[in-house]
Amino acid sequence: MIGKLHNFSKNKILAVCDSNLVNTKIILKNFEIMISSSFFGEKIISEKEVLDFFKDCDSVNCFGKKSCGFFINNNLINKDQVIFLNKVPHVQIYKI
Repeated sequence: MIGKLHNFSKNKILAVCDSNLVNTKIILKNFEIMISSSFFGEKIISEKEVLDFFKDCDSVNCFGKKSCGFFINNNLINKDQVIFLNKVPHVQIYKI
């Protein structure tokens, strides 16, 4: 997984995606989503790092089969929370 923890004001956002999705574009009917290395990072992070970042973040933006599967397998989300954008799994997690 590729990942990066962002600090925006008082919020921490964890961006995670499958490595093969970095710098790809998802084109939908009314908009495009760029899975950019500037937001998701360029560094492969370990599962332990993802869990450590998750404990400390306020929200998660995640793309990819492996990455979304990681959150499902660790009981952080359930599979019904994952949506598909042009067959690419995506989930956003918000801690309230």
